Amino acid sequence: MLSKSKITFHDGAIPIKLHEEWHFGVFELEVAKTDMTELPREIHLMLDKSGSMDEICSDRSSKIDQIKHVTKNILHVVKGKRVSVGVSAFNSTVSTVFPKTEVREDNIDELIESVKRMYAEDETNIGDALQSMRSFSNGKERHNIFMTDGDATVGEKDPAKLLKFVDQTAASNTFIGFGFESQYAHPLNLYYILFY
Repeated sequence: MLSKSKITFHDGAIPIKLHEEWHFGVFELEVAKTDMTELPREIHLMLDKSGSMDEICSDRSSKIDQIKHVTKNILHVVKGKRVSVGVSAFNSTVSTVFPKTEVREDNIDELIESVKRMYAEDETNIGDALQSMRSFSNGKERHNIFMTDGDATVGEKDPAKLLKFVDQTAASNTFIGFGFESQYAHPLNLYYILFY
């Protein structure tokens, strides 16, 4: 259960809320005391590898570089904690980067190398990617994380219709937008999807 949240900017901290202007900051969450489950957990990552992910951001890295970095950090966080991770990537089609695998000290480097081999090309079919995630769902301990710049170029493009493709059986669905020009990176749309 979330007990407190804030965004820390270079000039101080303010409560979480939607803003009309963009700011760079660090999003902090404080979680109330909870009982930890001993059940094995699963995370499925769906990563955008379409051509637009090759665009260079203000920090001089590409969007796909940033997605790879976030994925690597997730793998390190769950390593050795009885968490299985599966990674898929999409552009106009969906492919498997690596199947559901328990992340351990002895395999994490190999898993990260699989992610590093991704490269950006082709168009973006967000609808197919969302529907593909539904086929992976395994029940209450399944968590989906979807990373994209949100610029659908083929297939379904209407955000309201895309929401209907979201996996309703998973324990959670988290959407992370990359890039300022993305309709999903806009605060209102990202907020709406994140807490759907």
